[in-house]
Amino acid sequence: MSQPNISQYRPPRRRAGWLIAVLVAALVVGLGVTAWKVTNEPQLAAPSATPSDDADDPSTPDPNSTVAPSMPGHTPTGSPSPTQSTPFVAHNGEVKGTWRIDSTQWRQDEVVLTVSITVSQGTLDDYSFFMMTDDNATMNRPETSSDPRDISTGTVEQGRTVTGTLTIATPRENSMIVLAQNGGATAISALEVVG
Repeated sequence: MSQPNISQYRPPRRRAGWLIAVLVAALVVGLGVTAWKVTNEPQLAAPSATPSDDADDPSTPDPNSTVAPSMPGHTPTGSPSPTQSTPFVAHNGEVKGTWRIDSTQWRQDEVVLTVSITVSQGTLDDYSFFMMTDDNATMNRPETSSDPRDISTGTVEQGRTVTGTLTIATPRENSMIVLAQNGGATAISALEVVG
C-alpha cells in the first residue's frame, strides 16, 4: 500500500493573475515601442494640402499660443518638436492618416494640448484620447467641454483635418497621449508629451 502524496491535496493553481499581469506588461511594452519609434524615426513630410472646414473655424489653433518649455535642467533625448506628426492606421488598415501635437501649455495640475488629426483614407469614427504618465502608468482622460475647440471625441472623414484642444487634469511630468477608438478600448497611436 502506497502512502498518499501531499501534493494531490493542493488546490488547483489560479492563472488569471498571471494572465492579467502579462497583458498589462504587453500593453506597456507596446506603448513603449510606439513611443521609441515615434521619437527615433525621421520626421514624415507634412501632409499635402487637405480640405479644411473653414479658415475662420474656431477650432483652428491660436497663432498666439506657445509651446511650453521643458523643465529647467531637463533636456529630454529625442523630445518631440512642437509639430511632431505621426501616422496612424485603424480599422484593420481601412483608415489611415496622421496626427500631431501643435502646442502644449502646462497650467497648474493640467495640460492643454492643441492637436490636429488628418485622415487620408476612410473615416476615423468614435475617436477619443487618454494620457498615460511615464512614472506610474496612470490613465487620465480629457475633460469634455462645450468649447467649440474641444476635440476630445469625434469623427474625421477622409480628406479632412480637424484641429482643436484637449484639456487633461494631470501633474506636470513626461507622458504619452494616446489616440484611441471604441471609447478608449482600442489604442491606435501615441505621442510623447514632455513635462
